[in-house]
Amino acid sequence: MAATTTSNTECQALSTCDSDTQFEATEPSPAADRECSPFTVCTDSEFTAGRTALCDLDCQALRVCDADTHYESLAPTDETDRLCAATIVCTATQDFNGVGAAATCTTQAYTGRRVLAGAEERRLDDGVQHWNSCEDNQYISSGSTHDSNNQPVCMAVSECDAIWQYESVAPTSTSNRECTVVSVCDFSSQYEETATTSTSDRDCAPISTCTDEQYRTAQPTSTTDRECVPASTCSTSS
Repeated sequence: MAATTTSNTECQALSTCDSDTQFEATEPSPAADRECSPFTVCTDSEFTAGRTALCDLDCQALRVCDADTHYESLAPTDETDRLCAATIVCTATQDFNGVGAAATCTTQAYTGRRVLAGAEERRLDDGVQHWNSCEDNQYISSGSTHDSNNQPVCMAVSECDAIWQYESVAPTSTSNRECTVVSVCDFSSQYEETATTSTSDRDCAPISTCTDEQYRTAQPTSTTDRECVPASTCSTSS
């Protein structure tokens, strides 16, 4: 309370926000207390994507997989979104089998050798059975195009989610791409120091704590640290 002509200034301790359940909605001033607000509670159809500018929880809607063309490749968590992958699409020379991640395209057989005559493909009947190949976005999970008794089974090459995954192992003609889930920073004590790339993980760093000789000039965000600067020291000389 400010001083009047008949009373002295009254000082009160600043409120302290509970870092586990609250965020600082309004910074304190010389004449006003700090205001704390409870964190937003994400619903069952949302996940915590990080922090807002005021350090509240940032709730984002979970994506919904299109059941006709996609399947859930990775279930959501409190801090990660649901991931959807496209169901494999077979060509006219393949037969579709299975569902979701286990769906495959088995190649059909043909007789004769394929030869190119200029820009046209022709087939010469040599009386030998051959197998059609897997497509460019597929890999051979079993079988072989060179063994007439071992029908090739093709599976879709995984596509890493641009936001939640990075490629840890590249695909080959007989192996799938391996996608690794990016690290999730604990935004109550960390911020994203280095963003993930298509082939590298995210780096998380601890949020700085201002000392008694410092004061805060900027709140931390999901991608920036708390900023602390030295406080001025008043001269005691007369």
